[in-house]
Amino acid sequence: MRIGNMSVTIKIQHVRESEVFYPGEEVAGLVEIRGLTIPDSTINVRLSGRTTTEMRRDQYSRLGDTQTFFQIAQVLHQGKLKVTGDEVQEYTFKFTIPLQTEPSWGVSHIKPYKKRADVFAQTPHPVPFSVWLSGSFVSPWMAEVVYEIYAEAKGRRLLRYQQGIITVVPSPAHNDYIVSQAQESQQNSNKSFTHVAFFSRAQTTSIEKRASMKTWLGDKVSADKPKAVFYLTVRTATVVGPGHSIPIQITLQYDADTSTVPSMPDVHLLEVKYKIKAVTDTVHRCNSILVPTTHNTDTYTVFKRHLRFANMTLVNGATTDIGYVDTENGGMHYIPLDNIVTPPFITYNISRQYFIEITASFKCGNNKVSSAVFKWEHVGILYNEGFKAQNTALGDKDDDRTMQGALRTAGAITIGALSILAAFGGG
Repeated sequence: MRIGNMSVTIKIQHVRESEVFYPGEEVAGLVEIRGLTIPDSTINVRLSGRTTTEMRRDQYSRLGDTQTFFQIAQVLHQGKLKVTGDEVQEYTFKFTIPLQTEPSWGVSHIKPYKKRADVFAQTPHPVPFSVWLSGSFVSPWMAEVVYEIYAEAKGRRLLRYQQGIITVVPSPAHNDYIVSQAQESQQNSNKSFTHVAFFSRAQTTSIEKRASMKTWLGDKVSADKPKAVFYLTVRTATVVGPGHSIPIQITLQYDADTSTVPSMPDVHLLEVKYKIKAVTDTVHRCNSILVPTTHNTDTYTVFKRHLRFANMTLVNGATTDIGYVDTENGGMHYIPLDNIVTPPFITYNISRQYFIEITASFKCGNNKVSSAVFKWEHVGILYNEGFKAQNTALGDKDDDRTMQGALRTAGAITIGALSILAAFGGG
């Protein structure tokens, strides 16, 4: 804050060019005093971390909530202060960003939302990262995590201050932990990504009928109809990061023992839709006891790509890598994650999680198009400090490049299994 030649200025000693800090790091700097004379002065500086939410209730009112998960302060000077003219007095300070909320040496003001203990934190947890989020056109909301430094020089009749914000991001060690957790989870848990199958049947008449799976199973299938049974297995990464490629693999397994058709029909992959969806939960409170605390959930797509294929036949037992063909340089490439996506986190009043949704559309023989939907929850997002987004549309861009072929590798790991039952007319 500067009035004339009187000012209080905060200067931070940054340890890296990106001017970001990691949890557990030291924040050092100085408070610069210029042109102030205060007989009984106190110069303070403090660092605090807080999460804030806000939601518009109607045209005239808003609901909000603020949780200060730590606050540490230092007294830099007490007594007479006399800095005249162009003189400058400097006071140094050092703070340590905690690894966990509510450190023993930091004051906190926490009020957990106990009604949804399954969504929001109830006890001390890793400090969240700096972020600002918003959404919902119908009921606009915002949520932010802020790390603020505040300095003041005050006396009985005078107050000068300055406040600023530092950026706290995930450390490389945090990224390593996310990857190791994902690897351990895949090794030690059974994959249960089997989804409800979409069935297709042969066109025995010239009239197409649309029927639900329940109706089809009850009325359209009989023992004398030939059928083909096969399984689609989809594999993808459950930890992704901006600037990285996203591997997608599809494996077809034909069940010859259960099938009653003379031979396996051709199965053509028509398109693959890949989406990363964010689920943001927020708490909004009101000072009035007449208005209850509100819990809001908003789900939306933060990244999507749509790949269409001109002639893609899935081969029994083979694993097909899904991507796009570079017509200029040649070769098949995985989909790149070229958007900045905030890593997931959980606090007392904000929760941000992600899931992946892959839809594979295919055609078996002469049947109509069927679709299979796969879903992976609790997806990890890595932080890429040096990444600069080329596409800022945040998922509004479809990839219409046609892939004419695909690379095939052996030994797919079953991540999601989908049972496809196709009935064919006689012949």
